[in-house]
Amino acid sequence: ILIRKLLLICVVKYFQKIIHVMLYLIVLNNYAYTESNMNKKIERIAVFEFENNRLDKEIAKTLTDRLRNELVQFDEIEIVERKRIDAVFQEQKIQISGCTDECLIEVGKILGSSSIIVGSIGKVGNYFTINARKINATTSKVERAISYDSYSDIDQLLIKGMSEVAFKIVKGYNPPKPLIEK
Repeated sequence: ILIRKLLLICVVKYFQKIIHVMLYLIVLNNYAYTESNMNKKIERIAVFEFENNRLDKEIAKTLTDRLRNELVQFDEIEIVERKRIDAVFQEQKIQISGCTDECLIEVGKILGSSSIIVGSIGKVGNYFTINARKINATTSKVERAISYDSYSDIDQLLIKGMSEVAFKIVKGYNPPKPLIEK
């Protein structure tokens, strides 16, 4: 009986040590995960109203707003609120309609953005089209240029197109099929 008790005590102590080591490893892993997330650099992007080519002004504005909403879904970026962009235009007394890419880059810098997104939404024949460019605000280099076309269906620009454009802007490649089939 004494040997059994000693053996049981040894086994219990052995398992206690294993449990302590496992808990230590779990805590260490959580700390490392938290540290890596804290050190992640979040890119700040200003999305400017897309040019309207042969569409109603409100449609272009709505589609640009949808793009902003789709971009907010990505953790690695932060989107500047449209009201902040409008406030900078008013403060700096800049006309939005006459503002070139260089002008928009300067506004983006004022907003603290590392990149800006500009583009156009329009109709050519029976095709509705979106063209978007992500431009580095420091170098003025176009980092990504994306196009999306929809034959005779502007609804697809809203439902599918803006989601796909947002994914391509952030990730640099086409989204997986389940993501874009809505």
